[in-house]
Amino acid sequence: MVSLRGRIFRWVFRKTMNMNPKTTTDPVNRLRKVSERAINDDVPEGYELSKETTENGIKFDRVTKTGADRTGRVIYYLHGGAYVAGLLSNYRTFAAGFFEASNGCEMILLDYDLAPENKYPTQLNQAIDVWNHLVEKEGYLPENIIVAGDSAGANLTMALFFKLRECGRKLPKAGICMSLWGDMTCSGESYNKNYAVDVLFGEKRKAAKKEDIDLLLSSPVYGFIGDEDRKNPYISPVFGEFGGFPPMFFTVGGDEVLLSDTLTVCEKLQNAGIYAECEVKEGMFHTYTVFHRIVPEAKDSYKKLLKFVKRVYAGEIN
Repeated sequence: MVSLRGRIFRWVFRKTMNMNPKTTTDPVNRLRKVSERAINDDVPEGYELSKETTENGIKFDRVTKTGADRTGRVIYYLHGGAYVAGLLSNYRTFAAGFFEASNGCEMILLDYDLAPENKYPTQLNQAIDVWNHLVEKEGYLPENIIVAGDSAGANLTMALFFKLRECGRKLPKAGICMSLWGDMTCSGESYNKNYAVDVLFGEKRKAAKKEDIDLLLSSPVYGFIGDEDRKNPYISPVFGEFGGFPPMFFTVGGDEVLLSDTLTVCEKLQNAGIYAECEVKEGMFHTYTVFHRIVPEAKDSYKKLLKFVKRVYAGEIN
């Protein structure tokens, strides 16, 4: 049974952030307005924030524990928000948990330019630029970096891995994806199965029809794609191949229309011989893990995520 706080958050999500084009006439601006309320310079107690740019002017945040020595370990975080919402302070709440699980790390958060004004491959190019800055300018080793992201940020995590592999470069130590937005064709069975219960993309108590999915596909939420092929793995990683990828950890809500995105990618990773751990939490909504401070189910998934981080840095998962 879903907790009381989980049920409250489900209601809040549907009320304030539902992106279904049948119920929301301007989903991009709606999401931006809601997100703007959570954009500030807050950091967890005992941590410091530094706003920086690469030589090419790409913005990122650095969150460090006050007085801590540099260990060479980094969590490189790519935020969600359908590529249309900015970097929220909420993501910095991960810093303390990541620091403890990794036995000391810095958290780097990319602050990419937003769609639909900036379309693919803008965000990927900027993610690569900050990666290059970390590895080439600051001297961090890829084997000491974990890349994490939620929703669009999880999509960007996979695209970053594809790009590094294509260029023959060393990939990060591991990857973390929360509620991966991975199929821009909406072809997985969960797009129909969970349409009536998904509080972000679905329509309450309505079974999905073909025209409903077609309408979702044409939504401005997908505006970052531009004229690119939706089956391009850099855009829809469900269509990719994953040989050579690092170990990965996924969380996804059981009520998400995006559930199939995660399950498909996990299966393909495992078939390629890659370690892929997946936490499916029944009754949960999109990116629920981000709300680990409030929702009990999210707290549980967050603990498992941190356990993965700890085991990776301890060399127990390769």
